[in-house]
Amino acid sequence: MKRVAIRRRSRKRQALYAGPHGRRAFVAELLYNAPYCVAKWPGVCTELATDVHEFIPRGRRGAILPGEIAQRQGQRFIPVCRACHTMLTDHPAEAVSRGLLQGRNT
Repeated sequence: MKRVAIRRRSRKRQALYAGPHGRRAFVAELLYNAPYCVAKWPGVCTELATDVHEFIPRGRRGAILPGEIAQRQGQRFIPVCRACHTMLTDHPAEAVSRGLLQGRNT
């Protein structure tokens, strides 16, 4: 039996990433216009932004693109360096207290 590779993203999700108004274009534009890390996590920040962090995580159905849905949710997007992004996801309680992540009860 021939093995079939599992897709990294569904076709529907892939459509959100591609094209001139997709996630990739949004990230490129945001990082071009705001090239420095906003999180500034003490001791790890490299200052040059490489990622875009969502205030409401994708796992909680947070929007990945600005627009009507993101506005309704109160979603925010900030440029962060890879080290700070890792700290934000590895230490969610501290990220919530710093105002960089939405808490579960809000």
